[in-house]
Amino acid sequence: MKKPFLLMILLSVLFISVGYSAYIQLSDQGTSAKDSGSLINGDLTVLIYETYTAPAPIWQETFTDAVKNGSWNVMLGQNPANRLELEFGRMYYKDYQIDGTNLNFEDNSGGSLLRLAFYSPLGYFNNASLFNFSMIDGCSAGYVIREIDEDGSVTCERLSSGGAASGWNDTGTVVELITSTDHVNATTLYVDNTASRVGIGTYSPSRQLSLTDPGVGLERVAANILGFFTGNSERMRIDASGNVAIGGSTASQRLHVEGNLNVTGTIYGNIAGDLTPTGDLDMNNYDIFNTKVLHAKNIGVTSSLAEAEARMPAEDYSMYVEGDIRVGGNILGTVQGAGGDIAENVFFSGAPKPGDVVVISGDLTVKKSSKPYDTSAAGIISTKPAYLLAMERDGLPLALSGIVPTKVVNETGFIRPGDLLTTSSKEGHAMKCESLSLCKGAIVGKALGSLDKETGVIEVLVMLG
Repeated sequence: MKKPFLLMILLSVLFISVGYSAYIQLSDQGTSAKDSGSLINGDLTVLIYETYTAPAPIWQETFTDAVKNGSWNVMLGQNPANRLELEFGRMYYKDYQIDGTNLNFEDNSGGSLLRLAFYSPLGYFNNASLFNFSMIDGCSAGYVIREIDEDGSVTCERLSSGGAASGWNDTGTVVELITSTDHVNATTLYVDNTASRVGIGTYSPSRQLSLTDPGVGLERVAANILGFFTGNSERMRIDASGNVAIGGSTASQRLHVEGNLNVTGTIYGNIAGDLTPTGDLDMNNYDIFNTKVLHAKNIGVTSSLAEAEARMPAEDYSMYVEGDIRVGGNILGTVQGAGGDIAENVFFSGAPKPGDVVVISGDLTVKKSSKPYDTSAAGIISTKPAYLLAMERDGLPLALSGIVPTKVVNETGFIRPGDLLTTSSKEGHAMKCESLSLCKGAIVGKALGSLDKETGVIEVLVMLG
């Protein structure tokens, strides 16, 4: 049940904001609100209904401590979180509550009213015939309508402050900035016309286009060259040819990287030019398919970059493969220095040297030969093998096939190309085989060079028999 109050209510228009929104603000006053003859204080709730008997309001808001000595003066629709949107010229109905208690109203004859009717003086147009647009005056070029009065006159101004050339100017073709600086919102868009810079999300752009953080953005660093910046430092640029440089300023190929390139996925497609990183190319345990590798200093195929780096510099070779190698074609190459053989690491006793003839002295172990026609002959220690097997074995390379430098002696006569060679009484030296019956099981190779002095080193084709 509503309490009886003696009430006078005033509704007046404050202003309307020009733009696409139909939101309005209305000033609302009331006075002489009493309870049992006493002026009251409290919270005011204003409710607006579409009809006299509508069960729910289309808008309402509570104003804390708005009622003082039975009077109030509040602005409806001013709260950004609770905008007021009404149709121009339409009848609506208002109701009031003070501290949650509904107010009673009386008409001129003393009759009771449930709600108070009012016509919206502002709002959107639901029917164009309600308004005579021919009454409205226009604005000069570069200006917009700010307010429309009842008689059709208008208030015009620039989108900025108006008056002398300043702010944003609509030329009819573009909207241009006339002042040295201006912004739509300091945290949304900022334009510095003096420095030719735009900031999105920042009001202190350090680049021609800065994004949120002042040091992050894009800039024309040279003719037809676009630079990308973070931390106020250029990180990448794209030139007029479409070449991309990361970490540097020039790119002669489609992609130029200065520094390490860490690829954690798969690289697909053809590389028409060179891939030339100045640092390491770490594939992070991923695969490389259908790719030519040209002019590489060191190649490591391992489970980790650290393993490859530890192996190659320490053991002085250009390629290290952890696992099997399958070759579908030929293996071609040039061996620098003497020798071009296949060898396998074996254990040793004593101190054999490259070129020494050795015999078997134990399990996978050899030593220098020291007697003629020794059937324990194992072969010759390689000087620089082209291919080395059992690299993990800590030993010396025993030549299995190919041509190796070999120490020889003229114990049985001078040596000529084609002579079979066997062990001699001189430690680690081979001599000419005088008789096949004596040399059976003790042959270490066939001479490819001559010996015309007491001792020397000649090239020998490795062959056991």
